[in-house]
Amino acid sequence: MFAAVEKRTIDRVKLAYRVAGDPAAPLIVLIHGLTGSSSDWEQTAQALAAAGWRIIAPDCPGHGGSEAPNEPEVYDPANVGDLLHALVLEQTHTPAVLVGNSMGGAIAQEYAIRHRRDARALVLVDSAGDLRQPITRQPGHQDFVEKELKVGLEEGMAAIWELHQEMRGWMFAGNFPLHIQELMKARVCRTSAKGYLFGDRALGTRRKTLADLARLDIPTLVMCCEHEGRMLKDVAEDLAATIPEAKYEIIPSAWHQPQLENPAAFNSALLNFLAVLS
Repeated sequence: MFAAVEKRTIDRVKLAYRVAGDPAAPLIVLIHGLTGSSSDWEQTAQALAAAGWRIIAPDCPGHGGSEAPNEPEVYDPANVGDLLHALVLEQTHTPAVLVGNSMGGAIAQEYAIRHRRDARALVLVDSAGDLRQPITRQPGHQDFVEKELKVGLEEGMAAIWELHQEMRGWMFAGNFPLHIQELMKARVCRTSAKGYLFGDRALGTRRKTLADLARLDIPTLVMCCEHEGRMLKDVAEDLAATIPEAKYEIIPSAWHQPQLENPAAFNSALLNFLAVLS
């Protein structure tokens, strides 16, 4: 469904992206999560194009076909939001519906806040966001972070995956069905080490956005997977309670990437929301 990968250099960062649908149709931008890529949206793009939408699906810095800059600040969600906004403006000046999964949700929030006139609506899918309380770190966490950085930059993402299996880091997938574990590993190993390492750390130091989102005046849908972890379920509930008149929907039989894990339910919820946009 997607056309061939295209590339543009925006503010000295070469970004890859793919498009689908009628160029004259209303625009929707699909933003993937950490260790994801535009390919996450293949089934969603097909459904959207059939429903009469134009799709732009970028690869965030260090992911997919986009380059992985050496400067950690490039990966900050606010900066990536600006990069993607500039990329979209090269294609069209039509306001876009923004859909962001996980890390992509944090980026979509910044895009909508910083470029309100170019945001038609917002869909946050198991989104990163403001935490109710700081994460409690286990003893030895800093040693793990330093080892992860060294292993990743020297040996790559397959080594990071194995390190997380050994150390039971955040990517440890033991509580997931086997097909979800396999999906996660394939995604992780396709990502550049800098894309993951700098992207993950940028999420940990991102600015809080709930106060700005409380003033957002565009249609918003917050989705959360049925089997999502408690931390991101709390984030989803807070986003839905904070953004004025936001709708909230649980996607059944899914864990963190519903567009891959239960695309039928995800696409149905998304298309139902889009159908009522004025």
